[in-house]
Amino acid sequence: FDSNCLGVILRINSPGGDVYAADLIWRAVEKIKKIKPVVALLSDVAASGGYYIALGAQKIVAPVDTITGSIGIFSVKPDFSQFFTNNSIYVSSVKRGSRADWHSTHKKMGEEEREVKLKLLQHYYNKFLHIFKKARNLSESNAKKLAEGRVYTGKMALLAGLIDANGGLHYSIDEIKKCLKLDEKTNVRVNIILQKKGLINSMKQLLQTRSEFIDIFHGFHDFHGLKLKTDWHKAVWAYMPIVYEVQ
Repeated sequence: FDSNCLGVILRINSPGGDVYAADLIWRAVEKIKKIKPVVALLSDVAASGGYYIALGAQKIVAPVDTITGSIGIFSVKPDFSQFFTNNSIYVSSVKRGSRADWHSTHKKMGEEEREVKLKLLQHYYNKFLHIFKKARNLSESNAKKLAEGRVYTGKMALLAGLIDANGGLHYSIDEIKKCLKLDEKTNVRVNIILQKKGLINSMKQLLQTRSEFIDIFHGFHDFHGLKLKTDWHKAVWAYMPIVYEVQ
């Protein structure tokens, strides 16, 4: 760890994703916290795995309009078996072990596979719940009431006890100063470490700019189950919760 760095502000802008990746980052944050103060600054969205990561910090700060929470876990298995049948596509597989082809998309999920997946999901959900309960100093019953995939704004999250304060970068810097017992007027140098984007992420960012986004979705109020609304200022809003119906 850089000895010149007295504290870390971890800006999180993630809707979550892989539970293993979230756990690795959370463990890294826990290690840093033992050496220097860490404040998690939630951005537009810091939900599910994004919030999981934030639980490793001493303090969690978020703007009032952040989308956070979503303490839950799910798994998806695509099933194209009917599509293959309708289009006379036949798949043969060679396997060693009865469970080797469980993730295959050409077969439906069996009851044994479903039961095993549910056990795994319950295990990871219980772990997430335990980390949440411990980090936020909650009872088992209160933690469960706040979990179960519920989504909160930054304002709601503060009232529910998921975060410590509503604020942004300057507030987070002040929190680091408090942890270091520095006077609030003390000048500090902030070194911003930007994400290495690469070609794919740069292309994604280009496509997700507001002008491009509006050009793609303008006039579509129901795009594959995602409810979108455009106002007079051409801003895009996502209605939550979102219900997907796949037929």
